[in-house]
Amino acid sequence: MERGDGGCGGGLSHASHDSHGSSVSMRRRRVNAHDGSCFCGLKTVIKESGTAENPSRLFHACPRYRKGSHCNYFKWVDDDEFEVVGVCGTKKDAGADIKVEDEYDEWRVKAAWKLGTLEFFMFLFSVEGLCSFRKLIASLVSPNHDDVPPVTCIVSDGAMWFTLKVAQEFHIPHFVFFTPSACGMLGYINFEEIRKRGYFPLKDEKNLLDGYLDTKVDWIPAMKGARLKDLPTFLKTTNPYDVMFNYNIVKVNTAMHAKGVILNTFEDLESEVLDAIRAKYSNVYSIGPLSMLFKQLSNSNTQLESIDLNLWKEDNKYLEWLDKRDRCSVVYVNFSSLVIMTPKQLSEFAWGLVNSKYHFLWVIRPNLVHDNNNNGDEKLSDEYVNVIERCERGLVLGWCQQEKVLCHASIGGFLTHCGWNSTLESICEGVPMACWPFFAEQQTNSFYACKKWGIGMEIECDVKREQVEGLVRELMEGQKGKEIKVYKLEGLI
Repeated sequence: MERGDGGCGGGLSHASHDSHGSSVSMRRRRVNAHDGSCFCGLKTVIKESGTAENPSRLFHACPRYRKGSHCNYFKWVDDDEFEVVGVCGTKKDAGADIKVEDEYDEWRVKAAWKLGTLEFFMFLFSVEGLCSFRKLIASLVSPNHDDVPPVTCIVSDGAMWFTLKVAQEFHIPHFVFFTPSACGMLGYINFEEIRKRGYFPLKDEKNLLDGYLDTKVDWIPAMKGARLKDLPTFLKTTNPYDVMFNYNIVKVNTAMHAKGVILNTFEDLESEVLDAIRAKYSNVYSIGPLSMLFKQLSNSNTQLESIDLNLWKEDNKYLEWLDKRDRCSVVYVNFSSLVIMTPKQLSEFAWGLVNSKYHFLWVIRPNLVHDNNNNGDEKLSDEYVNVIERCERGLVLGWCQQEKVLCHASIGGFLTHCGWNSTLESICEGVPMACWPFFAEQQTNSFYACKKWGIGMEIECDVKREQVEGLVRELMEGQKGKEIKVYKLEGLI
């Protein structure tokens, strides 16, 4: 690899949007670095190290490096000093204002300069988050606040690994709440072993398609029959410094030092997986399904009932539409709030649903489809809209209250991305699933739902309308669908 200095020196930028849609940005730029010239007086280039000691590490070099008559100029890129330019142009010096808490943080801030802004953004999230959380706890335990009840315990999301440091500083018991499934967490727990055994990083991008991901990982407890492709998707990269892969290792390792780990699951569903996790963690508590607990508590607490958990504006016409349908005659389709699909995938799902001849309620949020040419505004074709209006079999919404849909008597199947909340809600309501996992531990959830628990059927990633049509029919009227509902789901709940 060889790039001119301008390709990396001016700083990479990260843009984000707040809840009102306004854009803020964060970028970095070099300060007090070399002047851009080698000892020959020529403009330096950035090269990539290929040594075992410094794999893929970037360095400044003479443009005549290894071409003879060069001046031996050499400087690591991550030795440059940078300043962070934040919201509204405010500045923070990376070496002064951002505290490096330990050696891992020091490694990450150096890796940030090399790998780009996502890593740097996550570094800021953890370090700045630690400082903010420490300040909050300090104010709460301050003797000046006699009117504030004492902080006797901290329960934090597993992603907020830095909260453990603060809890230890103030000698407050700390528990970690992981929102993924237990089987998904087990996948993350084994990321470190995956790397030690040489499965990560991928040797070549071709491994994504050449069958390598079908490699069995039977050595993982409670995952007999699982393949690499069934583990959380963050291992599918050739980059050894991948942000999400390494960040998840940090999260599960940090949780080992907490007083306990809390999971939104239940023993009858994931007992074997929970036993495997308990071999790593001393105190594991399964408190799920939270959706059923919330429903139970909200029935006796009007304040809880008033809490709106929707991320999007709800369309209320669906309940009246469902009331007009026969029992177990409707397929509910919702890929939740994060899944992104291509226009072609949208079309294949659309025609597969119509051709199945079953009624369907389909949630298509505004940004479900991404296309480089339309910025996520892809819609169903006029031809398709005319077809579903004419046959009166489909209802397309922008958003709905999922728990109300799944418990409706007309729902006979759920086409889902296999997010953990959706999976649990489907199990609780006894609705069989057609699984199309997208990313993270959704692949693991799908593997367990289809292969271990026998409550779902998986659709290939490269979705085809014929497969959607056939699977929907099998789910709604076939022997497999009947077995799932009668023998599997009823046994779980």
